[in-house]
Amino acid sequence: MFLEVLKPEVSHYFQKTGEIDRIALNTPVQGTAAQITKLAGIYLFEELKKRNLLFKVLICNIVHDEILIECPEEIATEMAELVQNSMEKAGEYFVKVVKLKAVPEIGKYWIH
Repeated sequence: MFLEVLKPEVSHYFQKTGEIDRIALNTPVQGTAAQITKLAGIYLFEELKKRNLLFKVLICNIVHDEILIECPEEIATEMAELVQNSMEKAGEYFVKVVKLKAVPEIGKYWIH
């Protein structure tokens, strides 16, 4: 009888501690990913400035682990490669052991 009363409380306790553990493990990963993406945005901006493409190529948004840009179709492949290189270069700064890969996507609208 006593255990029947405590069962929901004990279950709730373990559910909450599991949730806290998951958050604790995930937070550094998400934080590092955000820093990598911000650094990649800086690298991309500097490269656009160097190539005199600042108002020809627009950085529309940086969301989580994506950089969304708008550019003329004739340079889309080149810009996709530039974004990829910026992301991978930023990844090298934070992750020394494994090479992080970026996969660019070209579309008429925001794919994700």
